[in-house]
Amino acid sequence: MNLHIYPSVFKNESRILKETKSCIDLGITNTVVVCALHTNGVNENDIIDNNRSVKRLKIPFGNAIGGKQAMFKLFFFNIYTIKYGLKIKPQLINCHSLTVLVSGVVLKLFTGAKLVYDTHELETEKAGMGNVRRIIAKLWERVLIQFVNGVITVSPSINDWYIKTYKLNNCVCVRNIPYQQINAPSKNSILRDEFKIESDAIIYIYQGLFSRGRGIELMLSTFEKLPINNHLILMGYGPLEVLIQKYTAQFPNIHFKAAVAPADIIKYTSSCDVGIVLIENISLSYYYSLANKVFEYMLSGLPIITSNFPDMQNLVTTYNCGWSIEPSIEQLKKIILQLTTQEIENKKNNLSTINKNLCWEKEECKLQQFYKQLV
Repeated sequence: MNLHIYPSVFKNESRILKETKSCIDLGITNTVVVCALHTNGVNENDIIDNNRSVKRLKIPFGNAIGGKQAMFKLFFFNIYTIKYGLKIKPQLINCHSLTVLVSGVVLKLFTGAKLVYDTHELETEKAGMGNVRRIIAKLWERVLIQFVNGVITVSPSINDWYIKTYKLNNCVCVRNIPYQQINAPSKNSILRDEFKIESDAIIYIYQGLFSRGRGIELMLSTFEKLPINNHLILMGYGPLEVLIQKYTAQFPNIHFKAAVAPADIIKYTSSCDVGIVLIENISLSYYYSLANKVFEYMLSGLPIITSNFPDMQNLVTTYNCGWSIEPSIEQLKKIILQLTTQEIENKKNNLSTINKNLCWEKEECKLQQFYKQLV
C-alpha cells in the first residue's frame, strides 16, 4: 500500500499520475491511494485504474482560499489524513508538500512505513512567502526531514540545494517529462485555423497557468508592440485570464485559448512555431525551476524561448533547441524581431531525436533505483 498525500484537489496532476503508474509497473507497490482535498463539484472517491484510487477528505474550512481559514484547512487536512492513514496502514508514504510532511512523519512513527518527501518545488523558497513564514518553514523542514527515508525533487538545481542544505544521501531528481511519443507529432494547423492566422505569420505559444511570476504580463506588453505577423497564443487558465481577455479584445495578434485535455496538449502545441517559458526571478524556487511545459514544447517539435536560469538554460544549450534570455520586455522583443523562419526551422531540426533522450521512461529508471535504496 502506497499513500500519496496531496493537499489540494486532485484532478489531472500529471506528475503524480506518472509516478504512481511507474511504481505499479515496476513492482515497487501494488496499491496506490492518493489522499487529496475534497471541494464542491468533485467526487469523494474516484478510481484511476485497477491499482490506483483517490480519496478526497471532507474537512472543516475545505473551501478556504487564504487567511486564517486556509491555515485551519491545512491543520484539519493533516488531522484527517493521519486518521485515514492509520485506518489503511500504508507501507510507503509520499508527501507532496511541506505542509503535509508532519502527517507523513506521524504516520511513519505509528505504522513503520517508509516516508518519501516528494517535493514539487523548493518548498521553503516559494514565491509570495514573507520573511516570517520563510523562517518558520525552514525550521519546520529542517526538523521533519530528519524522519524522511528519501527525497524526490523536480530539477537538478533544487536537488543539489536539498543535498547540500541537509546533507542527504538518498535524494533524486525526477524531471516531469511526458511519456515517449510513439509517433513524432505531425505539424498541423489547428490553432492557426481557429484564430485565422496567416500562413506566413509566426505563432508563439504559452501554455499553462495564468498567474504572477510566469511572464504573462511581460509577454502581453511585448506582443502589443510587435509587428502583426508575430502572434501570441496563451492556452490555459488562471487568475490572469481576465487581463488576457482585455488584450485579445484590443490586439489582433494576441489570442486566448482555454485549457485543453492533457492528452491533447501536444496536438495543439505542435500547430505553433515557438514555445515561450519566461519564468520571472521572484523566488529561488522559480529561479531553480524546470517547468514541464519546457519538455512539452520540445516533444511537440517546438524550439523554445526560456529564461536564462540555470536548468532551463542548460537544457537549451545541451540540445541547441532555442534561446535563453533575461525575462524582460526589452529582451523578448529583441529576440523575436531577430528571429527568422529559417532560424526557427534550424532549431526545430535539432529536436528530431529528442524523443529518445528526453522521456518519462528514462526518468522512471531513476525512480526504480531510488526506491531500491529505501528497502
